Amino acid sequence: MKLVESDPNQPKGIVAIVKGVHYMVGDESSKVMPRGFGGSLFNIRWFDGHEAKTTNLWCQGDVPEHFRSKLPDNAEFIVAGGCR
Repeated sequence: MKLVESDPNQPKGIVAIVKGVHYMVGDESSKVMPRGFGGSLFNIRWFDGHEAKTTNLWCQGDVPEHFRSKLPDNAEFIVAGGCR
């Protein structure tokens, strides 16, 4: 099993780990409802400089303590947001 951050096939701008919480950015063009966080707008900046705005963010929960060294924070919210 490959971890998401070490998977070379994982597209950039999909997985954001912020303050130990794992998020997935959903497809903005999706017509499927509901949208993550009820369609609230989130601005995310990854530590590699990539930025994205999304109205389809999904919280996957806390990264377990024993995985945090392999799945460290890789992004931050530019505007307050998240599931905490």
